[in-house]
Amino acid sequence: MKKFLIFLITLALCFCSGNAFAQENVLSQKVSELADKLAFAVEGYVAGVSGETVYIDLGQASGIVEGIKFEVVRLDKDNPFKKGDKIIGYPETEVGQIEITGVRKEMSLAKITNKVMAIQEGDKVYQEMKKVTRIAITEFTYGNEFNDFTRNVQDILYTNLIQKGMTVVEREKMEQVLNELGKSFSGMIDSSTAAEIGKMLGVEAIVVGTVADMGNSVDLRTRLVDVEKGAAITAAQIDVVKDPTIAKIISEGKRKAIYGKAISKSTIGGETVIGELPKVTVKNLTIEMTGCTRYKDGVNCALLITNNDQDRNLSVYYRGKGCNDHPCRLFDNHGNTYWADTVQIANISVMFDYSTDSAYNNKWRTLLFVSGIPVKVVYYIAGELLSEASSLSLFEFWLAEGDTNFNIQFRDIPITE
Repeated sequence: MKKFLIFLITLALCFCSGNAFAQENVLSQKVSELADKLAFAVEGYVAGVSGETVYIDLGQASGIVEGIKFEVVRLDKDNPFKKGDKIIGYPETEVGQIEITGVRKEMSLAKITNKVMAIQEGDKVYQEMKKVTRIAITEFTYGNEFNDFTRNVQDILYTNLIQKGMTVVEREKMEQVLNELGKSFSGMIDSSTAAEIGKMLGVEAIVVGTVADMGNSVDLRTRLVDVEKGAAITAAQIDVVKDPTIAKIISEGKRKAIYGKAISKSTIGGETVIGELPKVTVKNLTIEMTGCTRYKDGVNCALLITNNDQDRNLSVYYRGKGCNDHPCRLFDNHGNTYWADTVQIANISVMFDYSTDSAYNNKWRTLLFVSGIPVKVVYYIAGELLSEASSLSLFEFWLAEGDTNFNIQFRDIPITE
């Protein structure tokens, strides 16, 4: 009987070890898939054309972000190229180039930047992707922390991208540069900061990302940022089932999500937050996220926007198609999505109207931003489930200047009381 019990215990231990190994192998396979999406260009087809807007069958799931460019060609499928009995391609005729202006879940919108002939449904699109060979990888954030899971993801990505022929800067060198900057970065590094760090490291691109808890799974969301332009070359996302083994890895090795030298600041409620809240510079505007606090049945997200150029008019769409295409929205740390209800810019308040009956009756509010004067902007976002959230995985909004619309994003923002 005693020998039988020992046998059962040994069998159970072997099963548990085997299961843990299997789950770690699954994680390796998933991160390898993520590396493929970052390293290789994507291709798809034109789904439709409306005027000067082209719709393609690639969306968020394919890692598409605004600004990505595609070559458009027409395939002669009547005369395929073959290797034995296998078709390996078709003659191609150049049609033009397009640039992504809007991204949906399974499709994207693009503007035509070069037209050789009329683009039509069924044309092939190939991503025009800058080739990079020397990169750096930041550790992904999980809410407001790092843990063993985020460290494992960084290590696996490191190995995979080296195997794909890239030179990857060592983690220790990355941390040294962050400390040399003499300031702190809390949460995921934004594109402009990534570009600054990348130049100091002497790399062409830098990988930044987050791990979003979706309940039964976690999403790994990442971008490859061009150091020269401070813009995303490509993006990718994969999901990993959060079984007990993955959950255990996530719960271990927790550390504050702080890059560089930590700085302590006290909030109004007395809680101490380590690090500085994000700040970005775009279109000669310095935009600082000063905090997101609980208010009524939602949150208030406050920003300071300083115009570093001459006096200029900036606008916010609050009704119609422009409002629907360029919303202020947020994603909490549980993956829930909310759209802003109101915005207050200085002493001007605006309520957003997303109703479909006004979809083509654009309305916007314009305000003069005086050079060098910080303007307080507060977005109010309502949502019952926000009471269960501890942070915002993504907060984004749009500004318009003349005919130009530009998007600003902040990630991993803590919600304070």
